[in-house]
Amino acid sequence: MGLFRVDPKALHYIAKESYGTYSSITDNKQLDKNIMEALAVCLAGFKTIVAFDTYVDITSSSLEITRVNSGGYTRRGAPGSGISIGTLCAGEVKDLVIYFSYTCGSWDRGYYTTLSGITAKVMYKDMPGGQSSTSTNNCSVSIAVHTTSGGSLPANPCPPFPFVLQQIVRFKVVNLLTGVLQELKALKNDAGGAKEKGSVDDLVLQSIAANLLQRKWMEFKQSDESWNAATPRALLDLGSIDADINAMVGILKEGWGVGCIYSWLSSHYMQRATVTGLPAEASVPH
Repeated sequence: MGLFRVDPKALHYIAKESYGTYSSITDNKQLDKNIMEALAVCLAGFKTIVAFDTYVDITSSSLEITRVNSGGYTRRGAPGSGISIGTLCAGEVKDLVIYFSYTCGSWDRGYYTTLSGITAKVMYKDMPGGQSSTSTNNCSVSIAVHTTSGGSLPANPCPPFPFVLQQIVRFKVVNLLTGVLQELKALKNDAGGAKEKGSVDDLVLQSIAANLLQRKWMEFKQSDESWNAATPRALLDLGSIDADINAMVGILKEGWGVGCIYSWLSSHYMQRATVTGLPAEASVPH
């Protein structure tokens, strides 16, 4: 947990390496309340652990799994192999985005077919006691098959399911914010250490970072195919991400540092509750 002007990069690194989360507090108007909320989120994770050494194995006998986006969780080996989750708290949900390739047959006409063949096997140790358990679920994949007389597909023939789209966008925003932090680091290096007081980023650099984030976010919304494919309903749900980014820009312009960005990354990367220090606080990833 980071209070005010600490080094968020170091704390975020420690949280990431330990599969934990980093919470940031910037508002001192209700300091005691905010500290208690952050501690409650942290302690709740320890008190509600229901499994550890959790490992997810995703395979398919009929589809070629090309990529698995597991956020901050380590994927071992090639696509389709296991993902190490570690500890699980009561009520936690981990969303994985699985990309697969399928070679279509030849249909004269028709639009939908159902493919079966994705298997998710979860291995874990119960808490308490450490007894090993395994749970296996088989999933069916419904896809839209569009046959056309021409060589081009209709515009947006198969919009993503809103929940899947939201998770895809979240992972992309994680990459966007990581890139902004890397660019800020490069600017600091170019400035010869960035005129730091303790671990606080120079106010000029924070202002530059705010403008950079604002510009990149606008470019993302204008150019990203996932965002542009969103239905009105999905856009309502994605609005919380938009609000979070705008709040980050405001905090940077006020000179409170990048702690809120690191905390947001920690929450969404690990899909686990944090306190981000953003004005419209939402301590859960989604």
